[in-house]
Amino acid sequence: MDPSEKQRAAPGANDAGRGDNAAEGGRARVEPSPDRRTKQGNAAPQGRKPGNEELRAMNEKLRSATGELETSREELQSINEELTTVNVELKGKVEELARANGDRQNLLDWTAIAAVFLDRSLRIRMFTPSAVELFDLNEGDVGRPLGDLAGRLDDDRVIDDARAVLDRLVPIEREVRSGERWLLARLLPYRSSEDGIAGVVLTFLDITVRRNAEDALRESETHFRTIVSQAAAGVVHTDLQGRITSVNARFAQIVGRSADGLQGMSVFDLVVPAEREHDAEAFRRMVQTGQPFEAEKRYQRPDGSTMWASAAVTTALDAAGVATAVIGIVLDISQSKRGQQSLAESEEQLRLVVENAREYAIVSMDLDRRVRSWNIGAQELTGYTEEDVMGRPADVIFTEEDRADGAPERESRGALRDGRAADERWHRRKDGSRFWGSGVMMAMHAKETDEPIGLVKIFRDQTHLRSAAEALETSRAELVQALVDNRRARAEAEAANHAKDRFLAILSHELRTPLTPVVMALHALERSIDLPNSVRSTIELIRRNVKAELTLIDDLLDVTRISSGKLEMALEETDMHEVIRAAAGVCETDFAAKRQRLSLSLKAGRHVVPGDPARLQQVVWNVLKNASKFTPNEGEVRVATRNVGESLVLVVADNGIGISGEALALIFDAFAQEGQWVTSEFGGLGLGLAIAKATVDAHQGTLVAGSGGRDQGATFTITLPLGRAPSS
Repeated sequence: MDPSEKQRAAPGANDAGRGDNAAEGGRARVEPSPDRRTKQGNAAPQGRKPGNEELRAMNEKLRSATGELETSREELQSINEELTTVNVELKGKVEELARANGDRQNLLDWTAIAAVFLDRSLRIRMFTPSAVELFDLNEGDVGRPLGDLAGRLDDDRVIDDARAVLDRLVPIEREVRSGERWLLARLLPYRSSEDGIAGVVLTFLDITVRRNAEDALRESETHFRTIVSQAAAGVVHTDLQGRITSVNARFAQIVGRSADGLQGMSVFDLVVPAEREHDAEAFRRMVQTGQPFEAEKRYQRPDGSTMWASAAVTTALDAAGVATAVIGIVLDISQSKRGQQSLAESEEQLRLVVENAREYAIVSMDLDRRVRSWNIGAQELTGYTEEDVMGRPADVIFTEEDRADGAPERESRGALRDGRAADERWHRRKDGSRFWGSGVMMAMHAKETDEPIGLVKIFRDQTHLRSAAEALETSRAELVQALVDNRRARAEAEAANHAKDRFLAILSHELRTPLTPVVMALHALERSIDLPNSVRSTIELIRRNVKAELTLIDDLLDVTRISSGKLEMALEETDMHEVIRAAAGVCETDFAAKRQRLSLSLKAGRHVVPGDPARLQQVVWNVLKNASKFTPNEGEVRVATRNVGESLVLVVADNGIGISGEALALIFDAFAQEGQWVTSEFGGLGLGLAIAKATVDAHQGTLVAGSGGRDQGATFTITLPLGRAPSS
């Protein structure tokens, strides 16, 4: 029995209850039915008393009726109790239904999801408050067709989707646009309580923020991919074992492979074999610790060439912070490495130049004139070693009177004020002797701020020139006096003086001319701490001019010694093959600059001669220099040795411009060259071969030149006696 039927039955039951109350006390008032009264009237006529049998029958019937009445009362009481229980359960169900309806209404009122319920005719049945806000709905929209709502969307497929849901009972989901908003529309079948399809439920979730974020992310990813693909740096992605998953074009270009060919390769296989294990260990450590690292490495290309790269490597993390991949940013630093190597070589060359500039004292100081560097030339010129003066004021080389007069301070102030200050004065050696020092003091400036950071002093011993100048003045006075006594003597003196003036003018000019570029180049060099590329030409200028200066000085001094018969020799047993190789090494840059071929064929079985190694090397060097100088680019110079009797014969032959017959007779004269055009085109003073000839003569040997004429090349033959050097 359902509750409605029980409720309808309840009044009867209550009435039965009330009947029970009427029969309370065990007695029941029973009205006999008309039929019964009629029968009784027939059985006992009116006015006659019933008999005992009749009374017993009546009592029996009465007891039976009373029992039935009692049974009916108990049944009614049981039914009443059951109805009471049903009423309580019904009340609970009503309250539960009310709560469910309240929860449903609250859910519909407060949910952020816009929902619209449609019937099977696709008319609006109800909607949530969020749908009111989203589509500007009101109560009057209930019963309107879906088309009115769909018209407020930018996508007209919603109606077709709703029909498809009704037909196929399959949910549909799509993103639709409403003005500036993006909505996620879901369409589901709407089932009734009897599990029938009553219509369609449409839910709209505002995903504008998410969609905008996705669009921004896609744009950012596109922008990022564009940057990565076009970046000047190489970018490589690998898994945690180092297998390449993607690269950009620049990385493929750096390692000399195609991007497709790199897929799946181990990034360690790209490194030169000697560095692979070290690179792999750093990679594994980074994956374990998560600590990024940077490294310089060499990649080996398929053609066998190598290139230097600087790599910054880090892990890529997921949302949980777990490493999932590895990203490497790679820069090609090959040019920088070459620059560093060239810089180191230049620095070493400069150091060697400064260290070996024996004719020049080069001293660097701080602003208080305390010595910071002291080259071998300064040591040989002053007698002070680097240990003697390092950190001490350089004033120690000034004479006592100049120090008392404040000359060091004035010189440094002038250098700081004007950039340089001339230094022509007497200086003092460690042993107390004096020499006339000629040079310059210059200020050194910081590259970044141009602030002065120190001083550099370059000078040399010009005592002999000063003495020569003083002697010249004395000679001039004597010659003037002699002119009065003897015209012929005056003419001869004037000729001698003219030759001497010419020699001294050439000497002074050639000694001072290289000094100017040396000073300027050193000035520019000292202003730069890290020797950038912009000063490399200056360094090369220093090297060439210092080398030229030293060569000219040595040649002029040798000519002077030769003319005065004071050319000194330190004879010892000298291996001429070693001398030849050393001289060839010195001239290597000259041959390389003109792309000339130098071949050595040293076949002399005996090649030890008594001689001065340095002087003999100068001889070979002069002859090789001369051959290279007068041989065109890509020409050839051949050097050969052999034994003839008790002599060693050295032949230097070239395929250069050759020597005319007229010039052969003068080729070994000092300052003699084959015409003015030789000086104009090739430069030089014509001293090298003269010095070489005099040096060979001093070794009891011979130097002979030969040539077939113009463009027939030239041959120089040096013959030196074999034997032992005299004991000292």
